[in-house]
Formats: sequence, structure tokens, C-alpha cells
Amino acid sequence: MLYSPYCSLGCYRDTKHTGCTESFYKAQVEEEMHLQKADEQAKKQMYEIVQRFREQVDDDTAKISEIGFKDVDSDDDSDEDDDESSLENRFKGVNLDYSTEQTFEIWSRLTDREKEKFLEMIGKDDISEIISLWNPWWLTKSTKPIITEVGSEELDTIPAINDIGVPVQKLAKKVHPSVIFQIVHLSTAYVYMMRHTNGEPRGENLVASFRDMASVAPLLTSKAAEVYQSTQEVMTTAFCNIDIELSVQAKISLLSDMTAIFGTPRFVAAMMSDIYSLIKETISDTQNLKRNGLKRSAVQNAERRVYFLLSVVLQMLSDTTAWEFIKADIAMVQRRFESEERAFSSKNVDKQIKI
Repeated sequence: MLYSPYCSLGCYRDTKHTGCTESFYKAQVEEEMHLQKADEQAKKQMYEIVQRFREQVDDDTAKISEIGFKDVDSDDDSDEDDDESSLENRFKGVNLDYSTEQTFEIWSRLTDREKEKFLEMIGKDDISEIISLWNPWWLTKSTKPIITEVGSEELDTIPAINDIGVPVQKLAKKVHPSVIFQIVHLSTAYVYMMRHTNGEPRGENLVASFRDMASVAPLLTSKAAEVYQSTQEVMTTAFCNIDIELSVQAKISLLSDMTAIFGTPRFVAAMMSDIYSLIKETISDTQNLKRNGLKRSAVQNAERRVYFLLSVVLQMLSDTTAWEFIKADIAMVQRRFESEERAFSSKNVDKQIKI
């Protein structure tokens, strides 16, 4: 059986969801993408890509010179290099918007050699040749106990657990069972944000990182959190919030990250501690908040909610059964998408054979 994406939680619960067509959402997504402006992270990555293949072009030219080869157009290239300004000067004043016009503007400022190298690089499957990929801390293999000494090597990669020291009973008279699914929802937002920022959520990316998480998990900024009844329900909502046309492979990748986190209870505590730390830092960055039009009250609301959920996680830290259940639940959703991916691939193969 194939599992179709849904546009919202209400649609997910409605047996007549077939009326929601993918073409409608595709048009909405495309329109939104045209309206969006590049954030600081996008600008930084674009500059790094251009700078990277510029350096590779220079390296290739140097290697050719060392082994005694001479390009037929070497004199022309030399004149071009002498006349062209630095990469920074050539891109000075360029607004890296998500628009066709800006794409042509950026392309026009590249030299012929840079254009050729860029086309060669993006034709490869390994994106690590363009951008250094971040290795997620939750993929760290460790058998160390929950409490480790400060200054240990592992603490340099895994976020420190913030023992807030406040029992859940002091924060709420009764904890609804659905809070566990709120934690799952936040974990989806966290791994997506960390992947989106390539492991650099702080600094100039701080506000963008918070918005990433809040867009995937609106419970951060809403007055009342959605009450979920299953992990499948959570994932349906979260994936739709990321992108209605999010690929099955991308969903599988995010789910794999989540199973890695929930497979180790202290990783869940480390994740929630990192989210809490990021939100606290966002609140303190007043200038960045004003510059990006983010209301301080919205972030403070997120701080209170995450503080409560962190308290819940810390109290459940030794309850391995609960975390194993969540991990198994997430893994089940992952297997469903993997089955869908295999079925889709098999269908395409059958079509090619018939052709």
C-alpha cells in the first residue's frame, strides 16, 4: 500500500481527503518560493559554493602548469585573470534572492572557466565536493554512561544536558500522555533545522534556525499545542509543514536521524537541552530579533514550552521502555516510506521495460 501525503492534520483525519490535489499545493509552493528572500544562510552557502569552485579552477590551472602542459588559450586566460577583479568585488552588491533574475545576474558574473567548473561539479552525485557536509552528533556511537566528566572528548560534539532541576510536578498538576508526541514533533523540527543549516544553527543563523523549527513545529509559538494521538499523525503534519512535496527519500533520511536520537535516551535529553539553549540565545540577541522582525514574546512562549518538555524528558530519562517504544514507532513509519520508495522504483522499472 502506498501512503499519500496530506495537506494538514484536519485533512489527515478526514476520510474524504482525496479531494486535496497535489497540483494545487505544487502551485502554492512554487509561488511561495518565488516570494521568499534569501536569508543569511543561503547567502553564505552561495558565496562558499562560488568561492569553492573558483579555488578548484585555480588549483587545476596550477597543476597543469606544474606538469608542463600549456593550454591553447592560456594567453587569453592570463589576460582575463589580470583584468578581472576579485571574486568578492565581482559579487559586491548582488542580492542573492530566490528569483530567476538574480540567478542570471550571478551567472553573468562568473568567468567562462568558473561556469564550466560549476556545471561539472553540480553534475556529480557527491555534494561534499561543493560544501563540506556536517556529521550529526547523534550519529556518534557511544556506550558511555549518562553522566560524563566535564571536558571529556564526547562533550565537544554532543550537546551538554541541561539539568534544570525542576520536577514536572512543580510545573503542571497533570501531564497529558500526548506530550510524548510533542517531543517527537520537536525532534523532527530539530533534525530538519540542523540539516538545513548544515550543523551551524548559531551566530548569524540563530533567528533563521528558530524560524525553521517553529515552521515545522508550530507548537513552539502557538498558545495551545496540538494534541496528537500517534507518531504517524505527528510525522504527517511535520512533513507537510516542511514541504508538501518533500521527497520520500528526504522523509526517510529525517526519520533515520530521529531513530538514532530516540535510540539513546540521553540523546533525547541532549537534543531538548540544545533546543532550549538555542531559544535562550535567540531571546538574548535583541538586535537580531529586531532586524529579522521576530517578536520576542513568540520566542519567550517557545522557551516556556521547551522548558516544560525538557523537564518531562529529564524525569523520563531512565524509562528506557518509553523511549524504545517511540523509537520502534518512528522506525515503523520509516519502513512504510521505504516500502513506498521500493514500490515506486519498481513501478518505474516496469514502465521502462514496457517502453
